[in-house]
Amino acid sequence: MCSLVICIMVLPVASVLAEQPPSRWVQKIGDQSAYGKGFGLNTNIATRGMAIYRNELYIGTENLNKAKLKDILGNIAYQVVSAQVAENAQQAMSEGGKGCLGQTGKLIQGGANSQYVYQIPGYYWDEDYEGYTYSPDGVNQYILEPETFCLPGLRGLVVFTKLMRFALHVRSFCSDGGEIWKYNYTTDSWTHIIGSQSVTGIQAGFDYSFNCAISVLKEFKGYLYAGTWSTPLGSLSNPDRKGCEIWRYNGTTWEQVVGRHAYQYHGWQNGGFGNPDNVAAWSIEEFNGYLYVGTMNWNLSETGACEIWRSNNGIQWTKVVDHGFRSNMSANDPDDIANGVVNTYAWIMKNFSGKLYVGTFNSRGSLGSNLQGAGAQLWKSSNGVSWIKEPLPNGTQNDFKNGFGEWQNYGIRRMEIYDNALYLGIATHLASSTEGCEIWRYNGSGGRRGWTCIVGEAAPVGEYCMDGFNNTANKYVWSMAVTADGLYAGTAKNGGCQVYKYKVTSGWHQLVGNSTHAQEPDGFGDPLNFGARSMIKYPSNTEIVFLGTFTHYVHVPDVGCEVWMRYP
Repeated sequence: MCSLVICIMVLPVASVLAEQPPSRWVQKIGDQSAYGKGFGLNTNIATRGMAIYRNELYIGTENLNKAKLKDILGNIAYQVVSAQVAENAQQAMSEGGKGCLGQTGKLIQGGANSQYVYQIPGYYWDEDYEGYTYSPDGVNQYILEPETFCLPGLRGLVVFTKLMRFALHVRSFCSDGGEIWKYNYTTDSWTHIIGSQSVTGIQAGFDYSFNCAISVLKEFKGYLYAGTWSTPLGSLSNPDRKGCEIWRYNGTTWEQVVGRHAYQYHGWQNGGFGNPDNVAAWSIEEFNGYLYVGTMNWNLSETGACEIWRSNNGIQWTKVVDHGFRSNMSANDPDDIANGVVNTYAWIMKNFSGKLYVGTFNSRGSLGSNLQGAGAQLWKSSNGVSWIKEPLPNGTQNDFKNGFGEWQNYGIRRMEIYDNALYLGIATHLASSTEGCEIWRYNGSGGRRGWTCIVGEAAPVGEYCMDGFNNTANKYVWSMAVTADGLYAGTAKNGGCQVYKYKVTSGWHQLVGNSTHAQEPDGFGDPLNFGARSMIKYPSNTEIVFLGTFTHYVHVPDVGCEVWMRYP
């Protein structure tokens, strides 16, 4: 069935909000709370979407079950990837590409650390040739750079795309399904909305474990919309259920509006908006009466890359961006096409100053030695249909360049509006040893003067005029929130995330980290809290901030996420 009528009940938590707590940070989900890590389920490794609906806070989770990961990677993945590499090598030899056969079939033997088993989707950085490899078993690594396959142009990208589809399928297979939880501030209580033993009766992943994350949540015209991260290939029992799904909720009933059920029963959009390579709804925003959803799409051919869809009623959807803005590049910057720009994610969207802004993840920098087209991009539209590329300043130079002048800045991860300006949180290459995250401020005026770097090497002389808040281990600005008290920014960092607060009048202050004036240590005292994954102000009429964490993919055993609340 596409919809289900439910009755809601409230499950109270033992503690009740009383007077001002002794600490400014209070753990709401974790070992110090009535619920353990991961909302009592260690496979809930991260919080994802966060939204306020009818004065209550909704949180979506990402789920990873590593027990499934070991099973599949030890057998099927090894056979499939080995066969693919052998096929590529044979084809390359038949076409006279003997020169790079040694790299195509190259196996890099490496001792697997017993504490860290498998990465998802299995990427490793190989210093010998400065590129990515794929490891299906944690020991053998296969080079994935398209040029390495000795198959020129499009065919090399097709091979890479096939491998990425398989890797993404493995990731969604190794899941028990994302969940949704609801928190009521007045009663200080949590309600399980989607998942095992939830009050709705709907199992995790909307009754589909391959929906490994509830990646975005947004209120729009009286409904709460939820987008998922799923498989591009389907499952044995549901081969046609593939691609991201969109569900909506009216406080009583959940209804699928994008997905196999919506298509089969109503003739609405199929999974992935009809394109299963749209495996995840990765961003969501309201603009001029429409709801916009941006996707993650790892099809690296000319027919792939991210898409953006919009709807004014949540049922009929229209595509407004195709192929990662490729069709817009010829009019804005033809060199982007020549240099192989691949906007794989529409990573974040923000309605600012009468325009819809979209920050991308450009995977060109992760695909090999051609870095001319690498670096994040920013696109804008005044009507949601026609798009213009917003030039990004080339660091401290007077010209413009993708990634703010650094190819390692491969994504714009967060955007928030504070003090009448747009603040952009940058994600830098996780494998880089020299670069960290940055934050830029844009006043919307256009041109170089409209931009100011406030964290990073291009920042004016001050407290944080180096990348990563002076620590290049801070790779992502993974979350942001705004209150009257200032702009909050949470990072992704090995050894524990950090959180900072910015005020125009007084600059930056570290709230979570290992400085002497921080309120909590790195990772809130747990080094496995790799990222401050989600953040939101709640209740909306207060200055209280809720923050959810992301725990490390590769740690064994599974470690669940945490949720923290900060009082002003």
